[in-house]
Amino acid sequence: MQDAAWAQEEFGAADLGDRRRNERLKLITQRLAERPGGKLTRVFEVGCELEAAYRFVESPDISIDELERARGEACARRLAEMPMAIVPVDQTSIKLDEQRKSTSFGSVGTRTSRARGVHLMTGLALDSEGVVLGVLHQDRWLRSEIPTPPRRRGRSGRRKDKRPAEQRESFAWVRALDGCHEQLRQHAPNVLAWYQADQGADFWRVFAWAHEHDALLTARICHERVVVNGGQENYLHAWIEALPVAYRYQIEIPDRAERSGRTATLSVRFGTTTVRYTADAKRKVSLCMSIVAVTEPRPPKDVSPIEWLLLTTYPVQSSRDAELVIHNYTMRWRCEEFHRTLKTGACDIEASELESFEAFSRLLIIASSVAARIERIKFLSRTQPDAPATVAYSREEIEVLIRLRQQHMVRKKPPYRPSEIPPLHVVTGWVAELGGYRPGPKRGPPGTIVLCRGLIVLQTAVLGARAVRRSSARYG
Repeated sequence: MQDAAWAQEEFGAADLGDRRRNERLKLITQRLAERPGGKLTRVFEVGCELEAAYRFVESPDISIDELERARGEACARRLAEMPMAIVPVDQTSIKLDEQRKSTSFGSVGTRTSRARGVHLMTGLALDSEGVVLGVLHQDRWLRSEIPTPPRRRGRSGRRKDKRPAEQRESFAWVRALDGCHEQLRQHAPNVLAWYQADQGADFWRVFAWAHEHDALLTARICHERVVVNGGQENYLHAWIEALPVAYRYQIEIPDRAERSGRTATLSVRFGTTTVRYTADAKRKVSLCMSIVAVTEPRPPKDVSPIEWLLLTTYPVQSSRDAELVIHNYTMRWRCEEFHRTLKTGACDIEASELESFEAFSRLLIIASSVAARIERIKFLSRTQPDAPATVAYSREEIEVLIRLRQQHMVRKKPPYRPSEIPPLHVVTGWVAELGGYRPGPKRGPPGTIVLCRGLIVLQTAVLGARAVRRSSARYG
């Protein structure tokens, strides 16, 4: 891939106070793109480059905020010419097994597990077809060691939590939305962003933020709510169940580690109402929202049925509007796949053995950019298979791939000469085969793991071809 050019585009706007630091940032980004990996020792084979990379991520002079700002600016500029962008926002935790006894990281998972790590909220930018364009904003934090106060009357009671809202973990959703909104306001003011969130965003401040900023937001809700129609109060679930089924349709559920892929037949209801939230003991907030309810009336045996209750600021007035809300909400899965690539997939950031939160944050920002780029190549190959391969690979890499295929493929020699540009899906398939992928009628498209392995092999082949050319030029 055109790693150096991409690194310049991704972090060229960063100003770290010294030209050498700026160049070092781009070189580290380029190397991570060439050889993704959680440990710096797996990325850098040259001793001096490895030492420089450690000094960079551990240096207190490297501003984490500046790295985040530059990366978000590059992403926003890619969106500037688009009428609409889909921005899924999702939370995850990064578990660092090597840091179990460290006090530099916070707890993740249950507190009894004694696991340590970092919590992460990501705003990922997509185009209308769902192709990843980059990371718009990320918020990283360490969980407080003080447990959340228990509820007064069991699970249904209110918590005795007197902390300001800004200090609570749920406020990370608002910080992430603020960060995405600020980048778009500065660098892509004409783009309309539609934010997508899961059940973690089901609290009143998120929806109030969307109304205050006149933003499009869809979130899946899990709690019961009070709705008001014509002056009459009702519970949300009872109100939505009383609505007639607007239409039925089918959706493809992708494979996951915990479930198999399948085709689901869904029933859809929708309506617009006023949702009443209790902000605190003395204040209630009423927001006009549209609601789209998706249910699976006849799920397969031993399968949990699909039940989505989507609350959105988008005005849903027809079945077409409801279908658009559902389609855009399914784009949220892109962020889950991005996190998998970042954490345990190609970038394997959980294998990092850095000893401080600040050093880990610097590496995490760069690795997140690389993970987004890998996801972009994967989805481009699926959504725009006939695009020229130069949208993701350099001419040198394409030429090396064609020569490798001509030399080593006994059957099905590539019908391309080294000077030609094949379609993107063909080249991506070749790269995946270098990583161990074996195409077949019952196999799905290649994933990030085999693509990452193939890219490492391809980069080695490119370096070897360069060495041969230099040797030939020197010795004739």
